Order: sequence, then structure tokens, then C-alpha cells
Amino acid sequence: MEPSYVDFINHRVKLNPCVSHLSKHMQGVGRAKSRIVSLKCGNSTVSKPTVLNEEEVSTWINIKFSGTRILLVENISKNLICILGKALDIDPVFFTDHIATDFGDFETSPAPPSMANLPSHMCEREYLHLHYQQILDLGDANHFTKAKYALKTLSNTPRNVRRLAPLSGRQLALARACCSLLVKGIGNPVCLVLIDPPVNEVGIEVAGVWQSYPARLLNGGPESFGQPESFSSFREAKSERESTMLATLLHHFQTPVDSPSILQLGYGPIRVVLAEWNMYMSLISRYEKHYEYSLRDISVRSHDEDIVELQRWKRRSRQSLHKLTLLYHFVTHLKRGDDWDLILMDIDFMRQRLQSYGQGLEQTVAMATTMVQLQDSQRSILEAVNVKKLTLIAIIFIPLSWVSSLFSMSDGYAPGQANFWVYFAVAVPFAVLVVILSIIPLPNIDKVLTRKHVKTMP
Repeated sequence: MEPSYVDFINHRVKLNPCVSHLSKHMQGVGRAKSRIVSLKCGNSTVSKPTVLNEEEVSTWINIKFSGTRILLVENISKNLICILGKALDIDPVFFTDHIATDFGDFETSPAPPSMANLPSHMCEREYLHLHYQQILDLGDANHFTKAKYALKTLSNTPRNVRRLAPLSGRQLALARACCSLLVKGIGNPVCLVLIDPPVNEVGIEVAGVWQSYPARLLNGGPESFGQPESFSSFREAKSERESTMLATLLHHFQTPVDSPSILQLGYGPIRVVLAEWNMYMSLISRYEKHYEYSLRDISVRSHDEDIVELQRWKRRSRQSLHKLTLLYHFVTHLKRGDDWDLILMDIDFMRQRLQSYGQGLEQTVAMATTMVQLQDSQRSILEAVNVKKLTLIAIIFIPLSWVSSLFSMSDGYAPGQANFWVYFAVAVPFAVLVVILSIIPLPNIDKVLTRKHVKTMP
């Protein structure tokens, strides 16, 4: 029996542990069929987009064509992974890096390819992965008071969605996303582009029940990088172009490419992803302002939650820097193309990571020291409150006991005697006077006494 592409994936797990993410994904259940669009570029012209189904992909790949063919796949399914992997002889690491965007705990699962491999390994291969963050608006923040922090997108490749602190009453979230490009063949090249579908809904499974929330891109998404549309083209257009990643890339690929290189074909996707990163930077700036403390809100804000969120932002920033560094090294190498540049790139990359982690550990030590000091301060405050309570009890009972000892000098004021009422008539007002004097701050008492002394002077 001929081995399948899934068998090949399981075999590669032994050599590349990161592929285990793809092996586990292939065992899951698919949600929907992929959306497939093809283009042909040749003789400085580009054909009209053609929609394909999964059964037509193998036939389309085997058709001979003198130019470059582009296949855009939105929301890739497990079945299509097997079809493309077998027809184009694709390395499973390519699909793994598109699917595995989760930076999970290293002790529970292998690192994804973007973390497991060095920049030189990625530059030597025939594909490019553009990882980025999408900013989602989930609506009114009051609907998420008891919602989970970790959510998922509803797609064939579920992406992690993380809720952020509410801003201006809106619940924002970050959704991981990836755009992947691969070029196969020389005489009859095929460019494969994998795209995530639009995020219209996010959710999580709670007690076996899927709880979902509507979602949309914040402010409609990032700014367009292409040439601005003229009024004449707007007037002649028959339909409005969708504001999705697939529609944006289809519009970009309408311009013929000079060569079927990964750098030439990846120009448009890189510009789109950089626009997403630019919007992400604006979000970081907004949260930096959000976490600025002032004397007005120091008593109403939850400092514990702020500390947790700041730690998360520090980790996100480090991961984001890692993704952008890989992209920078990839583009730099393709423009130079020297083997020794790859070695120097790896050394510089490891130095930057070590420096970043070292600074993070130093900040963690400072944070831990601050937390210990805060705990000691809390403990001292609790002890001071307990001492205050004991002092208040003593203030109340000391006058009573003193008056009791004073009247015990005569048997006529003992309980049951005729003059026993005198004890209450003297002790209760005296105790009230002592309590009042103890509550009034000492500086105020000094001012009152000084004012009275000045008035009595001749």
C-alpha cells in the first residue's frame, strides 16, 4: 500500500519534533472547506482570478504553463494539506509553521518552527511565513466581566485569541494570524499562498458547550499600502472590493511579476503584514498611556491585574520582536545571498535573544523584589489595623474600669445598693469623652486649645 502524506508527516516527527504540531492537527476535525483562487502570470499579463474546489487542485497543478501560477488558499483544510503536500512535494515544516503559531510551554510540547529553527535554516528554504497580530473589537466590555482570557477563532486552523484590558468601554482582543508563501518548481513555477479567513466570531468551549462572541477588526483594519484609488476608477468599478486579506492580495497580484522568486512574490504580502504590525504598535502606545498611574486613580484601580497585564505585554513584545527579526534577516539574506552571512546572522540573532532574555530576567527580579516589599507593607498594615482595634477596645473599657475602682472605695456604690446608678451617670459620659478625644487628631486638639487660650488672654 502506497504511504500517504499523513504517514510522511508522522515520519518527519522523528527528525523534526516541531512537526508534531501538524501531526496533532491532522487528527482533528475540520470546520469548513477552503476557499481557493488561482491566477496565471505570463507575457506581462495576468489572467482573471479563477475559483477552484479541492478536487480540481491536483489537475490545475499538473497543467503545463510557461509563466508563473499563483494559488491562493484561504482557511486551508486537512484534506487540502494532503493534496498540496503530495502534488507539490512540500516539506511538512512549511504547513507546521503556518498552523503552529502558539508559543506554548516548552516542557509540554516542542517549540513551533519559528522558535525551533535558526534564521539561517529559514533563509535556505523556499518559503516565507509572515506572522502577525490582528486587533479585534469584541463589543461592549460589560459582556465580558466573567469571560475567559483565552479564546479561539472558528476556522480550520484555530488561532489563539487573547482578551485585553477594556479601553473606553470596548473589549479588545489580539488574534494571531499568519500568511505563508511557497514557490515550487523552476520551469513551471507554482506560488502557493496560505491565508487566514476573516475573523467574524471567537469563542471557547465551556463544560462541553461552545460559547461564542461576535468579532470584527478594530476600526475596519489597517491602512491600505497600495496606490490610492482615483475617482475615475471608482466611477467605472462595477462592484466594491472586499477588505479581506484574500481580496487585498488578489488586487496586488494583478500586477505582473518580473521573476517567480519568493522575494518578488512576497513584496505585497509583506507590505500588508507590515501595515498590521504598524497598527499593533499603535495599540501598544495606547496601552502604555492606559497603564500610566496618577494620584486620581491609585485607590480605584486593581494593581494586581495591572501587574499581570504588564507582564503579558512584556512577553508579547519579546515574541513580536522575534518575528520581525526573522523577517528582517530573511529579506536581508535574499538580497545578499552569502553563506557566511547566514552564520553571522545566527550569531547576531542568538546574541539579541540572550540580551533580551537577560533584560527580562533582570526586570523580573526587580518585580519580585517589589512584590515582596508590597507583601511586607500589606502585612504591616494588617498588623496596624489589629493594633488599632485593640487600642479602641482599651479606650472604651479603661475609663469604665477606672471609675469602677474609684467607686469601689465605698460600699454604698456597689451593685444592688441605693447609689449604684451614680456609677453609670459618671462612667458612661467619661468613656464617651475619652473616645471622642482619641478620635480627634492631635494637631486639631492643639489648634482648639491654642484658640481658646488666645481668647481668654486679656
